[in-house]
Amino acid sequence: EGVIFLEDEKIIATNSSLDQKAIDELPGVVSQQIVKSEFWRLGLCENYLCLDSGSYFICSFGRSDLLAPDGAPYTVMNDSMELRLFGALHRHEKIARNIDTDCRAIMEIFGRTGKQYEFGPLPVVWSKRVWSDLAEKFLEPRGMNFYEAMKLLPSEMRWYGEALLMFRSIELWPVE
Repeated sequence: EGVIFLEDEKIIATNSSLDQKAIDELPGVVSQQIVKSEFWRLGLCENYLCLDSGSYFICSFGRSDLLAPDGAPYTVMNDSMELRLFGALHRHEKIARNIDTDCRAIMEIFGRTGKQYEFGPLPVVWSKRVWSDLAEKFLEPRGMNFYEAMKLLPSEMRWYGEALLMFRSIELWPVE
């Protein structure tokens, strides 16, 4: 009761520049990022909680845990020190190397210099205004859509976060 079930194909169909067949040929982990990145186009809400199949909740939460006083979603944003420390303690050097590689790549795409940020892990609350600005002010002028973006760098959280930093579509309320 009170649930609207939407198939991935219905979400993808909201963007005529996307080819469902091409998306179906991508690994599921990448195609799901496109679906999550296109949900805003349905116009069902201003903000939405994005969950992954591995998401679970360890305590009760309410609106004030997800949205700032002005109604903007808190932005999950950190410098990845906990993940880097975990990698260092367990001798997984590739963790820090992969973070650095992905951060440098997305920052180069956006032409941003400075501190590297992670914009996850999921669950996160996203604003349709950030996705809209990313699509209309960044991707479309470059002849791109979310399919091309994910093929270039498959990390919807990085695309969202860097777009927020670039366009300031909403007030930035960072949380870890």
